[in-house]
Amino acid sequence: MMKTGLEELEQYTLTRSQYAKRIGKTTNAVRMMMRHGKLLGEFRFDGSKFLFKDPKRPREYKGQYHGQRPPKRKIN
Repeated sequence: MMKTGLEELEQYTLTRSQYAKRIGKTTNAVRMMMRHGKLLGEFRFDGSKFLFKDPKRPREYKGQYHGQRPPKRKIN
């Protein structure tokens, strides 16, 4: 169901810092995601501040696993 008018505007309730806490990132990371176009449709500018929609689910913790590194190239 599509929401129109006031219903759609009421979805945008979170500030940038609140949104960053919900998804588990820093405010600067959220700003850069906005800049690179990765949050299209997730925020709007209210004239003085950016307001965000509540994310669908919190970001899961991915841990510190970086995988195996490829072997170094041997130089004669």
